[in-house]
Amino acid sequence: MKAHTLIGLAAVTALGSAATADITYSFDNSYLAFTFEPLDANPLEGVLEGINGNFVMEYGENYTYANDLTVLIASADLSDVFIQIGGWSDAGAGYWYSWPEGASDAFGTVGGGSITTVPFDVTGYYLFVGHGYAGGVQGAWSGEIELLGSVVPAPGALAVLGFAGLAGRRRRA
Repeated sequence: MKAHTLIGLAAVTALGSAATADITYSFDNSYLAFTFEPLDANPLEGVLEGINGNFVMEYGENYTYANDLTVLIASADLSDVFIQIGGWSDAGAGYWYSWPEGASDAFGTVGGGSITTVPFDVTGYYLFVGHGYAGGVQGAWSGEIELLGSVVPAPGALAVLGFAGLAGRRRRA
C-alpha cells in the first residue's frame, strides 16, 4: 500500500472519530401556556452534553417569567418527554433542568445560560420549544438555543470503509 493512501486513511479515520457538532436553533415566537412546537422536523442524532440558552422574553402574561421558556427533548408526539430544560410546570420528563438566568417577569429580561448535562443519547428524539408555565396565558421569546455534544460520525465511518476498500485493491501490472 502506498504511503499517501495510508496517510489519507489515517486522516479520514481521525476526522470520523473526532466528529462533533454544536447545533444552534434560532427562534422568535409567541406560545400559549404549556404549548410546545418543534424547532426541526427531523429527529436529533447523537449525544447531548449540554445546552446554552440566550434569549429574551419579549412579552408575558399572568406571571410568565423569562426562564419559563422551555426546551423539551421528546418523542415526535410528546408522549415520551426525555429531558425538560426550563419552565415552572412539570412536563413529565425523566430529567429536568432549570435555566440559571431569567427569574423575572419584566419584558426584555434575558434568560438562559449554560447547562452541562450528563451525556444523554438523544438519537430519535425531537427538539421542542414553548411556554413551560401552565398557569400563564401567553409568552413571547426570541433568541437562540445551542445543543452541545458529539454527533454520531456515520458519514466518517462510511468514508473509512470506502478507503479500506480502496486500500485493499491491488494494482496489476
